Amino acid sequence: MDKKRIFVYLAFTFVVGYAAQFGLLFGGLIAYQRPTVFHTLLLAAVMWIPALGALTASLLCPDPGRPMPKIWPLPAGTALWLIAAVPLLFAVNYAMSSLFGFVGPQWGLSTLMGQLSPSSLEQIPPNVMPVLPGLLTVFGIALSIVLGATVVAAAALGCELGWRGYLLPRLAGGNRVAVHAVMGLLWGLWLLPLVLWWFRFRNDYEGLVPTVLCSLAMAVVLGAALNEIVLRTGHIGLAALALGLFVSQERLGLSFWPYLFPSAELPWAGAFSVFAVALWLFAATFPFVLIGKAAWGPAVPPAAGKN
Repeated sequence: MDKKRIFVYLAFTFVVGYAAQFGLLFGGLIAYQRPTVFHTLLLAAVMWIPALGALTASLLCPDPGRPMPKIWPLPAGTALWLIAAVPLLFAVNYAMSSLFGFVGPQWGLSTLMGQLSPSSLEQIPPNVMPVLPGLLTVFGIALSIVLGATVVAAAALGCELGWRGYLLPRLAGGNRVAVHAVMGLLWGLWLLPLVLWWFRFRNDYEGLVPTVLCSLAMAVVLGAALNEIVLRTGHIGLAALALGLFVSQERLGLSFWPYLFPSAELPWAGAFSVFAVALWLFAATFPFVLIGKAAWGPAVPPAAGKN
């Protein structure tokens, strides 16, 4: 285990990452409701701190014998499989929550329709109104997928360059399950300020414990799935694509699922629900769910990615 480089990477990533997150949060520069382009760009910049941690560790502790896994171009077949698989996992998650009675779909999108101004609704032809919820659902989900596969994936690449591009190769020689668990917990703890601040922002701490537990559990299983993508393909770009798609399906303001299921609450419904954690654990255990036939080949050591 490369303890020196691991320590340098984690020290930089946590110190700078926490300083940036708390600084922006205290300054009101990370918005939880109606974020502007400026707020979004700042948050995207925070997501690139792990990449800076990897760069810093590489400069302080050079390691030319361990190159970064491949980033671009993406293998088309595997990328298309991911683009279909990640939203499908979200659909199955909400379907399971609905099946067990923890949440129900709002097919008429009454919550969303209530947010539209009367003047905008008056401009819609009467014959379109009955099918408007369906059109909005199709367009909203399609838009979230497009954004997830492009601009959100570009922001997610900063995280992946650090966590799976730099840290994973230096831990990958250990027990696979332990590596997934440790990396996932570290990743979840690094992002925890953003989770905790949501409750401070609302000044309502009800649901704090299940939210934190579900968030950490999701960090472990999602991180394990992303690790498996890199280990199986030797490709960081695919992990960034998967994470971008996950964020676009999960994050309020990008995802359409909260409009379909506005009453979803943890731990039994929502993007981080018990069902979601179970599904992503299944995907991490059986990576073919995410990357198709690429999962059936031998594992590719991260440091030996084809460049």
